[in-house]
Amino acid sequence: MIFSNIKFFIYEAIIGLNRSRLMFLTSIATIAVSLTVFGFFILVSLNLHSISNYMSSKFEILVTVQENLPQQDIKRLRAKLSRMPLVHSATFVDKDKAWAEFKKKYTHLELANLIDVNPLPHSITLQVVELNEVKGLVASLKKETPTIDDIIYSGDLSEKLIVFAKYSQIIGLCLVGFLLLATLLIIINTIRLTVLARIEEVTIMQLVGATNGLIRGPFLFEGMIIGLIGALTANLILYFGYQYITQVFFEFAPYFPIVSDKAIVFTVLLIVGASGPLIGLLGSNISISRSLKL
Repeated sequence: MIFSNIKFFIYEAIIGLNRSRLMFLTSIATIAVSLTVFGFFILVSLNLHSISNYMSSKFEILVTVQENLPQQDIKRLRAKLSRMPLVHSATFVDKDKAWAEFKKKYTHLELANLIDVNPLPHSITLQVVELNEVKGLVASLKKETPTIDDIIYSGDLSEKLIVFAKYSQIIGLCLVGFLLLATLLIIINTIRLTVLARIEEVTIMQLVGATNGLIRGPFLFEGMIIGLIGALTANLILYFGYQYITQVFFEFAPYFPIVSDKAIVFTVLLIVGASGPLIGLLGSNISISRSLKL
């Protein structure tokens, strides 16, 4: 009985969609665009999070110590800094080793001929836990004025990255919300046109005692079919488009932390694929409720 009903719903849904082909194709195109943007936004958000984590792991604060500070005091300072909650690690950098590495790295400058005395101070390199906590950490470090001479870090870069990630997510959410709303309205209108085209048929079904479920079924399936085809189209665009983007990054920026895990990408495609039929079902249900008062 259930199988026969489903078969009837699908058959009637196909007939209904065939009667309003233009709106049918428009709905598919709109939902495909909306879900493509939606999936792309998820992938962009995941990559921004990956970049943020990568930069957090590489981001360092260089703390230079006061000149002529005894080694024992430097050790105590390093131990104190390493215990700070926002610090992942604290590494002492000897000024002689740092100067030797600097001259080795920039041999073309011939620094040995230009500078007789090592200008670099002893320093401690700090790796932070979270980029958005850098300001708080620097403020805490500035309180250690008796032992710390200077604090060097690319604060502007970290702040710009955090602001960029925040606003890109807000703009992305607004754009996705607008497109999903437009998709929902188009599906509602598509099903409404189908209902109006078959209003006599629906009236006859009501007169002969057809249940609300039997009348609603084909229209609900129409919405789900529209959503499913739109979601499959979006998934094809996302899969091949993102695959191309990752290949380009791996060729020109192999160390760039772009998300390429197949399990993560498959999860995003699964979310997009499930969203299509759900939006279609919701739009159909709203349209039927308003048009037929069922």
